[in-house]
Amino acid sequence: MGLSSFFTKEETIAGLEISDSHIRISFFDHHKKGGASTPDFYQEEHKLPEHAIEQGVIQDSAAVTKTITSLLKPLSGDIRYAIVTIPSQCAYIKTITFPKSIQGKKLNEAMDLAINFQLPIHTEDVYLDWEPAEDRSKNEVVLIAAQKSLIDGYIAALSAAKISPVAIEPHIFAVLRSTALPREEHTLIVEESSAGDVLFWIAHEGMVRFVRSLPKRFSSRKEAEMRSISAAYEAERGVTPTVMALEHATMRKDIGARANKKPESPWLASIGAASRGAVPRAQDSLTSLMPMGTMEAYRQQRLAAFIEFIANATIGIAIFFSIAFAGTWLLMSSLQQRALLQIENLNALPISADTGALEARAKMLNELAGAAHQSLQQIPHWSAVIDELRKRTPQGITVTNATFPSPEGMLAVTGTAGTREQLTVFKRSIEESDLFTEIALPATNLEVREMIPFSLSFKLKDPAAAYIQ
Repeated sequence: MGLSSFFTKEETIAGLEISDSHIRISFFDHHKKGGASTPDFYQEEHKLPEHAIEQGVIQDSAAVTKTITSLLKPLSGDIRYAIVTIPSQCAYIKTITFPKSIQGKKLNEAMDLAINFQLPIHTEDVYLDWEPAEDRSKNEVVLIAAQKSLIDGYIAALSAAKISPVAIEPHIFAVLRSTALPREEHTLIVEESSAGDVLFWIAHEGMVRFVRSLPKRFSSRKEAEMRSISAAYEAERGVTPTVMALEHATMRKDIGARANKKPESPWLASIGAASRGAVPRAQDSLTSLMPMGTMEAYRQQRLAAFIEFIANATIGIAIFFSIAFAGTWLLMSSLQQRALLQIENLNALPISADTGALEARAKMLNELAGAAHQSLQQIPHWSAVIDELRKRTPQGITVTNATFPSPEGMLAVTGTAGTREQLTVFKRSIEESDLFTEIALPATNLEVREMIPFSLSFKLKDPAAAYIQ
């Protein structure tokens, strides 16, 4: 599967018919190279070993897996998903009719009751599904069920062949999907399996109305059974069904034009399944004999495939970077060896006569630079002190003189204050500074109310901060 298929959601889903004697695959390839608008059609058939499947039950899972693998080999892994059809006698199929007033949630509740009362096997032992008829005015529902152990056997054989089933359904559902039957007619279809069993089923308006299987040992009663079914159906619905042997059935024109295969009848099941596979997954609400719904199964299988792809891509990237790291290490080792060789060659060169004088001049410059740096470190840097004083001088205070003898000594500023309150605010502002300590403001000229002269002294908390580091 290509990376583009994950993002474009283009995925070919084949129709896989599994019977007691053979396995057939069909699919419409919508991703044909060359840009042609008509999809390619592919179909192939392989015989199963004798007794690999009997009465629809897998007896030799390895043989079934081997046959599927051989069938898929020419496709080079292009097919990973399939709509699978299994012998109809493996499934319980029943059409249930409800009053028209039962719809929505009530229909779900009614089906739960009907399943519990009408299903001939325990619900915990089966996979089941149901779908309403296309004609909702009649409020009919088709119920299908099959033993979990039987379905799990098919899923295991398919998984071993690297095929993920998107849906599993009885043959007759796929056959009905691809067969050209008048919807308004009640058609009794007689199907004889390769094992000698006879299956009778009645179709009307695109739905299976009745199903009955006649084992091989009672095949001599086929005609009598057919008459009995016709009479019972006529008594129930007031219509005599038209009898048709499946071998005489023809394919629907819209599907037949795409498949273009003769004879048609042997391929009706696999082609019907393939036509379901061509339906967008979001629109496929048909029944399926699987542990989960069709869309959920397809999503999980694509997620598993995507995780596998990501894991493989991660391993590939890891290998790439490992190779790149090894290449880089080898390149750096080579460059290091070349550099060492050049250094050795330079050391082997004779020393110039001017080299000593240049070295002595460089040492002298280094000594002068060191002395200049020490001198700068001993010069106080008063800008930080002045900026702090300016920031903490409120309006009404005028500083006329500043005395900064040394960072370690007592510093002082003198000036005038507009009022005594402004002078008090100025002192408090200086006391709140993280830069100053030991603030002193002598109380003088107490009789003066305005333009009060003052002298404020303080020290630096950290004298070293005044020097260049």
